[in-house]
Amino acid sequence: MRVFSYLELHTTLIAWQLYNVLYDVITQTGLVLVPLAWSLVRITAQAIGEDRGDGHEAPVGNLKAVLQMALVILFCLVPIYTVSPSAISFEPPSGPGKSPGEVTAETDPTTYGDIIPSAPTGGATQVPGWWALLHAISTGVANAVMQSLPEYTDLRELKTQMTALNIHDSALAGEYSRFLNTCYYPAKQNYHRLRQEGSIPAPDQDDALDSVDWAGSHYLYEMEGGYRPCTGEKDCRGAPHYLDPPLPDLVGADTCRGWWDLLRTRIFQQANTDSINAGDTGHIDDAIAGLTVGPYVYKGGNRDREDIMIRKTLENHEMRLAASPDSTQRDPSFWGNIVQGARNVATLAGGAAVWFTLEIVLGIIQQALPILIAILLMFLITMIPLVLLFTGFRIDPVIRISFLVFSAIFLHALLAIADWLDYYLTVSLFEGQVHAWLAADDRTFGHAQKRMLINIVLLMNYIALPMLWFKVMGAVGLEAGRAGSGLMDETGAKTIGGQVADRAGSSMTNPTGVGFVKGVAKAGGNAVKKFRH
Repeated sequence: MRVFSYLELHTTLIAWQLYNVLYDVITQTGLVLVPLAWSLVRITAQAIGEDRGDGHEAPVGNLKAVLQMALVILFCLVPIYTVSPSAISFEPPSGPGKSPGEVTAETDPTTYGDIIPSAPTGGATQVPGWWALLHAISTGVANAVMQSLPEYTDLRELKTQMTALNIHDSALAGEYSRFLNTCYYPAKQNYHRLRQEGSIPAPDQDDALDSVDWAGSHYLYEMEGGYRPCTGEKDCRGAPHYLDPPLPDLVGADTCRGWWDLLRTRIFQQANTDSINAGDTGHIDDAIAGLTVGPYVYKGGNRDREDIMIRKTLENHEMRLAASPDSTQRDPSFWGNIVQGARNVATLAGGAAVWFTLEIVLGIIQQALPILIAILLMFLITMIPLVLLFTGFRIDPVIRISFLVFSAIFLHALLAIADWLDYYLTVSLFEGQVHAWLAADDRTFGHAQKRMLINIVLLMNYIALPMLWFKVMGAVGLEAGRAGSGLMDETGAKTIGGQVADRAGSSMTNPTGVGFVKGVAKAGGNAVKKFRH
């Protein structure tokens, strides 16, 4: 059996184990015989009550009903196909930094395998033939659709993984704080002064790495009067480009430019250690480098790719530092506490605003939907024996449940299509500069209009599309169930045809052709109504 998430490796096995528990209950208690006994009683009563003229039609219909029950019990109720934990497999999506290959419930590398063992009965279980066939068909169709999609990278998953990046070394955090006070804040202040004077151009608004809102700004790094020494007659008063005296504990850090080069190397090494996906070091770095789509390729160099991770590391560090209880105790001076408190409030306000953006909601929905599908399938499978029992082992509930199970499994393909559209829409709107989307500062809502447009479209794909899918498939399953029930109905087509003939024959006494036509039409209409009901 193939599934589409790590959780489904275990919920599928648990579902069929619970199915077998309920099957044993209804068979060992004799409940499975109740519909059969009721059918025999009804057949006997009809045989006694029928007059001789219509008596030959009742046995045929009754035999159809008994045959229907026997087929449902044999193919849809009795477990015959053995499924072991090693037979349920999941193939994680391939991509940069990810190791392709199938995993099973026994080789699951996630914590699901430790926390959710093969409960409640352990080991292998059994599945009825029809449901095993339906699962194979459903997963085959869904997998075919997913495999036909062009290769893409889940950008939102990549951005979510970046939230794990942080500065854990207190010495490195202290050095970064010194750099902010010694170089970054004076350089940014000098930038604003020169911009007001019209001496320098504005940075590229579409390049998040060029923004002066972070310490590693490419613009400040290259700006004369920023981290770079002034040349010519440019007014660079107050510029921090030279460190006088140089830092004794940092060799080569005689300028802010050189200091940042040393500092960013250490921060990147820390970020690269944190950028893990199931223990794969360097996954985020490799994934960013592997971002390609159509004519667009990742256009940033190695330094840009590293700076994306560095910027996210610094953002996470600042937000978590602001939320720390001792965030106001780092500077013992009164005014230092006032300034630091103002920074904390601003950072927390930005962080609070982020939680109300669609990106946060979409991130939660994206993580929750596979879990919901796994749980939905588990409950659908578990309740099958009781549904079949309470409906008297008729064919129409089997058809409706089959459509429901297929719809739930195929929902994985719809989510893959939504993720694919999200990726291509993001790349198209950002003109291939995916690193601009990844590096955008969430606290300042960079590229707000583009990101809002993408989020609204994706929200519709995640919520409206599944609702529409289940509504359409529910209607189709309902009609298919009615059609299947009508074909197996004990009255049969023969009874309907006989009613039409009787009505038409009685209308023959009407001397006008109109009466004959009306009689046939009325008989056919009544027969169709009875067939549908």
